[in-house]
Amino acid sequence: MAAMPAPKVGLDTLQKAMFKQLVTLKTDLGKSEALKRAKMQLLSSEVFQQGNLVDQSALIGDAVAHQLPPSSVTQFYQLIRGVSAGDVRRAANHYLVQDNLVEMRLTKKRG
Repeated sequence: MAAMPAPKVGLDTLQKAMFKQLVTLKTDLGKSEALKRAKMQLLSSEVFQQGNLVDQSALIGDAVAHQLPPSSVTQFYQLIRGVSAGDVRRAANHYLVQDNLVEMRLTKKRG
């Protein structure tokens, strides 16, 4: 998860807003329309990233380099379509917790 604050919004305020979004993710994404929309955005992004033969070849090459069959590339889409609200809740409650937080703040050097 990454974010950039709006002008005149502090980093602490941004962090609080991000935590609020995580709570929302853990609860509201279980609603069918929100989950459906999130899956479509992810799949659309993946398709867009493979807009030419070079990118498609690189994706298949990556799969083979990791000892996966080339068919694993298309299986990704089927797996994403099969993700349930319960799957999202379990993953969010397991991984998106304060103990796993890694925070990096990039700011302009002053002076």
